[in-house]
Amino acid sequence: MIVQLFVYSVFWMVIFSCESEQIAEFASFSLASIANLSWLLPTITQMYFLYKMLATQVKLFEDIQTEQKEEVNLVQLNHFEKISFDHLNFSYDDTDLILNDVSVQIKQGEKVAITGRTGSGKSTMMLLILGLYKSDVLINSMKINNVDMKHARQHLFSMVTQKPITFGMSVREELKIFGASDQLVEKMLENPIFEVLKSKSDDNVSDLTDGQKQLLCYCRALLKQAPVLLLDEAGSSLDSETAQIIQKDVLNYNGCVILIAHHELNEQFREIRINFGKLE
Repeated sequence: MIVQLFVYSVFWMVIFSCESEQIAEFASFSLASIANLSWLLPTITQMYFLYKMLATQVKLFEDIQTEQKEEVNLVQLNHFEKISFDHLNFSYDDTDLILNDVSVQIKQGEKVAITGRTGSGKSTMMLLILGLYKSDVLINSMKINNVDMKHARQHLFSMVTQKPITFGMSVREELKIFGASDQLVEKMLENPIFEVLKSKSDDNVSDLTDGQKQLLCYCRALLKQAPVLLLDEAGSSLDSETAQIIQKDVLNYNGCVILIAHHELNEQFREIRINFGKLE
């Protein structure tokens, strides 16, 4: 779990914030750190799927570095209609299928939960939705490989990862990082869920507990007001009661919500259950 959280943190920072010249350094640091922590994995299965993810890290960083060179003729989408997996097969190494004949459609406004055991392909689906690997996923009925996904990640998607990602600023500055106004931040902090953030709005984020940082990341994602909100085990640092409150709160989000979850789901979510790469 520690290793997986570390990988997701690097993913998020590179995708949404890193300068290109920092990517190589990040890649080297990430791979070395993960290697040192790999003994913590409890089963051979977990180690196998971790290897599959790590084997593509260098490719991911290289793709991000060269993304601008490939932007010629890519379409910039300014609205979201749907994401479609149409009998999709996907493999990280062109041999072992991680996703096998997956067909599913997620439309604007839907509240969807992707569930399944560790290594079943949940996170892979999330990565494909973000366009981090070439695939036959469709966005607005258009092949995702023909879409400017750098632009889409900035304007169509907002994401909360398992491990809280912060930038060493005050709570208020963190909440404004995607351009939210002071008025919008104040209005959001009136939500009882974020009461603790309101009382600490001028404190440095380093003074927050992990659970409070997770709340901050959730609040920040809401403030971005993107058409699609992605939650990858976003309640992992929260107590079960608060996690359930957030799960109910997100049902009111004015857009599409896609979450990865292992815990009990609110029945208002449409469940997409995946097992060893296949839909159940």
